[in-house]
Amino acid sequence: MVNAAPAGRYPALDNALLSFGGRVDEVRQQLYYCDVDFLRKETRFPRQSIRASVYVHLAAALEAYVYATTESLSAEISAANVKLAGLRLSLFAISSGPGFSALGDLRGLKNWERRCEVLEAIDSISRVHLDSTHLPLDGRTIRPEHLQAIWRVFGLPGLPLPGSIHALALRDLADSRNDVAHGNEPLAVVAGRKSPADMLRLVGRIEEIGINLFSSATEYLDAAMYRR
Repeated sequence: MVNAAPAGRYPALDNALLSFGGRVDEVRQQLYYCDVDFLRKETRFPRQSIRASVYVHLAAALEAYVYATTESLSAEISAANVKLAGLRLSLFAISSGPGFSALGDLRGLKNWERRCEVLEAIDSISRVHLDSTHLPLDGRTIRPEHLQAIWRVFGLPGLPLPGSIHALALRDLADSRNDVAHGNEPLAVVAGRKSPADMLRLVGRIEEIGINLFSSATEYLDAAMYRR
């Protein structure tokens, strides 16, 4: 993986990065071994299938990596013995996730009572436990908005994406992945959108998005930015 190496301080983050890097390398190999010449009828369809499948595999690798990283961040914060009274306020979106979710099921005075309970926890001396089932993700294909939500809730340093070109690449990946996975477009159409060189550049930009997340996450934990 380019310009990134496990930090050694946070094993779960390191493992997530290494797994992501391995899956990205597999995607690259698929492209390297996929001949760009589609003229031979007997090999045209398998080659189209391989190139179209790259979008699905790459999107799945990124999604798994983002989930693993946010789960690791939650676990590290929970293990840091922080009291709720000292927790970064935006992280109450996770720590009070069950309470916020319950508000939609309550009406009248019970709803107001639960609101007070949720807000009163801000000054509690209880130890923080971040439930990984209440992460700022929605189960959909990763787009720039998902990373923006992660940065907003956790308060990660830097920007969610290395540059504007990475936002375009991520949207392109998400749209193409969905077109393949849901059969919105024929494989030949999706496979023909980019040259092999352009697809390799797309893979590189998605890899850089993962590296950016890793760098921000390790800096965040090193500086204990989860504290108020």
